[in-house]
Amino acid sequence: MPERIPCPPDFSTAECGFPLCRFLPRGALVLLEGPTGIGKTEFVRGFLRGLGHAGRVNSPTFVTLQVYEGSNWRVFHGDMDRLSGRREDPEFVETLLQDRDTSWSFVEWGDKLPEPVRNLFSVVLRLRMDWEGDDLRILTATLEKGDDRGWIGQWGSECREHRLDD
Repeated sequence: MPERIPCPPDFSTAECGFPLCRFLPRGALVLLEGPTGIGKTEFVRGFLRGLGHAGRVNSPTFVTLQVYEGSNWRVFHGDMDRLSGRREDPEFVETLLQDRDTSWSFVEWGDKLPEPVRNLFSVVLRLRMDWEGDDLRILTATLEKGDDRGWIGQWGSECREHRLDD
């Protein structure tokens, strides 16, 4: 069942990405969907901050894939929108699948990622971001593959309460 998480105007999507690192199983693929500018990259930035990453996190819009690594973690952040017509880009797919069982992968415009590639992951979470009204964002998390064991609801609760210190 989808988890709906309201994201008020003064609440960055990074606020929800930050606590997700405590719940999202390694080996997970997160398909990020929503209109341009809604906060997909900001969400990944929050997730990386939750892992302790203090460096820059760029949008993968122009460089279609970014890989971030820490002492005991790896995060892939890609953008399928720039690959229109090249959904099977070998370098993109190869990097995405590298260490997929022990890392986390986030793909913006994830609905464009071919299903056979998605099926190679043990956990697939679809995270849809939509505007409701003029300034309220709704994040809808749907587990497409894998076992929830209650972690999505726990993450959603923490997300509603969490505030980052900037």
